[in-house]
Amino acid sequence: MTPKRGDIWVTAGGGGWIASKPRPALIIRSDLFDGLNHITFAAITSYAAHSPTRVKISTQAGYGLERESFVATDLIYTVPLRNLGRKVGQVSNSTMAKVEQSLLLYLGIGNRREASQD
Repeated sequence: MTPKRGDIWVTAGGGGWIASKPRPALIIRSDLFDGLNHITFAAITSYAAHSPTRVKISTQAGYGLERESFVATDLIYTVPLRNLGRKVGQVSNSTMAKVEQSLLLYLGIGNRREASQD
């Protein structure tokens, strides 16, 4: 099965404390790049940091999660496809839109620099 943007997969490996043990992750890579042998995801955590980099997702939405969780758009990883385990769910279009807005904010995409700063 090919991972698609908006899917939730169990992933492990690639280094770092987030990517080293099995945990859910939201695929954020564009489906235009599904021929690559690596995947980019945002970690999913149960830690409720009060930050615009956390997008709440509910267990009631059928995402395959056992407890209330948050997509952490400040915890982005790229790992080989072999590090993916199994698909456990998929977020709604409205949740994915919130994640995209959070990613834009975190990565500074769309923010114009003042001309005087150049």
